Amino acid sequence: MGHTTAVEEEQFRTSIQELFQSIRLVLSLDSRNSETLIFTQAALLNSFPAIFDELLQMFTVQEVAEFVRGTLGSMPSTVHIGQSMDVVKLQSIARTVDSRLFSFP
Repeated sequence: MGHTTAVEEEQFRTSIQELFQSIRLVLSLDSRNSETLIFTQAALLNSFPAIFDELLQMFTVQEVAEFVRGTLGSMPSTVHIGQSMDVVKLQSIARTVDSRLFSFP
């Protein structure tokens, strides 16, 4: 097994960025009238902090922080989403702050 080439690495990085664009799109949708969408958004937010360590092995802290900021920022303002999503969003933010992402100098 050889090392990954620069082209493969660039393709992988592009795929991760496209994945985050898709996640942002799902989180930006108005879920007030769709229980399925609410569950999907909650699942994304709940699992989101769990991938930071993996991302930090492939991306710089600044890049991962930008993914996080963009993703959490893509959600509609709390005026437009139900209280249950407020709780999930705050829990996700709390786990983000507790993650290794915030332990870097």
